[in-house]
Amino acid sequence: MSRLFLLILAILPMTGLAADTNTFYSSIFGITVTKPASWYFMSRDRFQENIHDLKLKDEELHQFLEKNNVPVAIVTKYLEPYDDLNPSFKVQVLPVADSSTDDPVAIADKVVQASNGSNHSNFKVDVAPVAVTVANRKAAYCKTSYDVVLADGRVFHACGEVWFVPVKKHGYFFMFSVDTRADEKNGSRAEAKEIVSSIKIEE
Repeated sequence: MSRLFLLILAILPMTGLAADTNTFYSSIFGITVTKPASWYFMSRDRFQENIHDLKLKDEELHQFLEKNNVPVAIVTKYLEPYDDLNPSFKVQVLPVADSSTDDPVAIADKVVQASNGSNHSNFKVDVAPVAVTVANRKAAYCKTSYDVVLADGRVFHACGEVWFVPVKKHGYFFMFSVDTRADEKNGSRAEAKEIVSSIKIEE
């Protein structure tokens, strides 16, 4: 990821709340997201604290995530700190590694292959990247399952659903992700996915 791109992300507030406090808007990336009224926006500091509490297999990756990989916006079902796996929705903006393509499935394939479970144990691709539509744009979708291991040793089996939406003229893509407990004991994926339906992306 380029230093310039990281600088752009660093100066962004975690949440650009509109007059409607259930809505996030980024004028830089031209994206609007609306959350359920009972859900919460998470601060940048809280996100980094949560990353710190994870136990990842790759310590170097862990340190990188703590410093750099801060999403543009995060929505959670429960107010943090929360003593369980909190159902969440995240907006990330990442540069397209291969500028020759804006095919969302190809981009998603590269991301999935690159991760290949490096972050978590028992990683599995349940649904390989397929073509879908998000905010009237060509996109890709995939579904994974994995274990989230906390620093205190507790393990939660999780489900992750991810949508990839490239913005070719700017050379980046949006990555929208929904993460919940696999058993949906404390929140349904359907509820979190309502946020995906709310997404608007400016031309």
